[in-house]
Amino acid sequence: MSVLNSFQLLPAIEIGNEKAGLQHILDKHGKEFERLGEEKETKLMELAETSTSIGLRMCAQKSRPIFGLFFHGNLLAVAIQAGDNGFVVSMNTKSFDRMKDEVAKHGGTEQLEKLLRELHSWPIY
Repeated sequence: MSVLNSFQLLPAIEIGNEKAGLQHILDKHGKEFERLGEEKETKLMELAETSTSIGLRMCAQKSRPIFGLFFHGNLLAVAIQAGDNGFVVSMNTKSFDRMKDEVAKHGGTEQLEKLLRELHSWPIY
């Protein structure tokens, strides 16, 4: 199942285990989310919902959609995979440098950052 769009229910992250869910994300991709600070676990749950509701769907990493957004002041590209039950089973960051074609479609790095800051940013200040 792909991540639900903004017209459907928003995803949630279950505690999970080493193979799926919050524990998997922290164990396998935790370093990628260090910039979220001390409240990383809470912010990961918030990021899953925010990415799929206000993030700009840019492309896909295999079957995982990749969303671009500013999240608490951090420019992020996030790949999210949901299981058949709708819960997020995995989430990882992607480098905008590796998405050159997608960045180019939005007028280059500066234009994309401006677009994400203005229209795809959370929280709204």
